[in-house]
Amino acid sequence: MGAPRPLPPEDDLFARVALHNKLVGSGQIDECVEVIVEEVLEGRPRSSLPSVLIEKGFMSARTAAAVQTAVKAYAARQAGAAGDVPAQLPRIKLKSHAPAGDSQIFVSVKAGGADDKRFVQSMSKTGGWAGLAIDCYRLKVGDGPALEAACRELLASGQKQLHVDIRKLGMVTDEVVRILVEAAGVAATGGSSLALYCEQGTAQMARMVFRDSVEILIGDPPGVADGEELPPVPRIDHKP
Repeated sequence: MGAPRPLPPEDDLFARVALHNKLVGSGQIDECVEVIVEEVLEGRPRSSLPSVLIEKGFMSARTAAAVQTAVKAYAARQAGAAGDVPAQLPRIKLKSHAPAGDSQIFVSVKAGGADDKRFVQSMSKTGGWAGLAIDCYRLKVGDGPALEAACRELLASGQKQLHVDIRKLGMVTDEVVRILVEAAGVAATGGSSLALYCEQGTAQMARMVFRDSVEILIGDPPGVADGEELPPVPRIDHKP
């Protein structure tokens, strides 16, 4: 069996667009690819390149979403190109100019920090559990990598009892379901458990959506129920 392919085509294009627009460096891409290759070799679910870039602080969630928009526009045009004639690379109106070059994939990037305030990490002072709260009603298209990165940080906390608070999340997309189910699977493989906390009114729907893949609990998660002032989950460097 040959070496695993580091990046699927969509991630490879993402990397080329990000590098062309000087949003990341080649060394940062290489570091993230090392993480992905290690996951594949160990039989774990392969993380997307954007999620690892966000997790490592190399790119903000907002910037990653902008790059993904450009990548999807290019892929759509490429799919519609006639015969062997490649589709023209998309040109996107800029609010901030990208450097000139032979590529015409440009990315509009607004100012914003690397930390996404919609994903709040916490951990018990005495250990034993760690949690992630999704502090918004819905996630937008392109937010998947940010949620993946937040779940990876939660899993990296090393705690046995993990939970994700989705009580504020009024709309659960297929991508959110996939990411949370994969996170629960990784937790179980590592000897931990992951549960979702829902409101009473949405618990039945959540059980239908997630089936038996993730435990659904009702009420306040640990810390919130106890009124405990929680420290943030420490950031973990995953580089081998």
